[in-house]
Amino acid sequence: MLVLKYILTISLAFSIYACNSDKKQSMGDKQKEIEFGTLDSTNTYTFEEIGWKVRLPKDWAVQTKESAKRRKNLGKSIIKETTNKDIDITQTRNLISLVKSESNSFISVLSPYEPGLGPYEDLVKKSYSILKKVYAEKGIDATYREELASIDNLDFYVFKAEIYNEDRSRVIVNLNKYFRLINGYSFEMTLVFNNKADQVDLEDMIFFSKFSKRE
Repeated sequence: MLVLKYILTISLAFSIYACNSDKKQSMGDKQKEIEFGTLDSTNTYTFEEIGWKVRLPKDWAVQTKESAKRRKNLGKSIIKETTNKDIDITQTRNLISLVKSESNSFISVLSPYEPGLGPYEDLVKKSYSILKKVYAEKGIDATYREELASIDNLDFYVFKAEIYNEDRSRVIVNLNKYFRLINGYSFEMTLVFNNKADQVDLEDMIFFSKFSKRE
C-alpha cells in the first residue's frame, strides 16, 4: 500500500524494513546488529550516554545495521523533498530499533543538541509541523494529538497520529513519537503499530524503561 510506505519512511523514524522480521534471531544475531549501546543475555538494552536501560520484547527482531542505514538516508530524502533543505544526519545515531512486521516497529535515535539551536520545544514543534505537512502533501488522512507523557518520572513530548484508510472507515496504523532533551542530546522514540497486542508490547517496553541521567 503506497500510503503505508510513506507512513513508515518519514522523518528518520518511520521506515523499518521487514526483511528480517520473519527470521528468528539468536541473542548473538541481535547483538551483532547493534551499533551503539549493549544488549545482554536478559534482552536488556543499555545506552550509557543517556543512562537508558530498557527490556526488549522477546519476539521482536532487532533491525539490521544495513536497514537502519537505508532508513536514515530515505528519511533525509523525504525531508528534503518536503522542506527543500538538506539536513545533516552524520551525527545522528541509531540506537535500538525493532521490527515485528511492516506495520509494527520501534525506532530510537539520538542527536547532539547545542544550546545555540534555541529552545528544545521549538524543535519538537517544528518536527510536528513537518510530519503534518508530509502527510498532507501525500494525501494521507490522519488525526493528530500532542501530549506530554512521564517515563521514569521524566517528561517527554508526544506526537500521536492515527492514519485512516481511503474511505476513513478505520484506522490502519498508529504512530506515537516521543521526544526528550537529555544529557545534551535530542532523544526520540517512534512506535508504529496496527493492533492492540503489539501496542501493549511497545508501550510496556518504553514505560518500564529506566533513565539514570535526569537532565
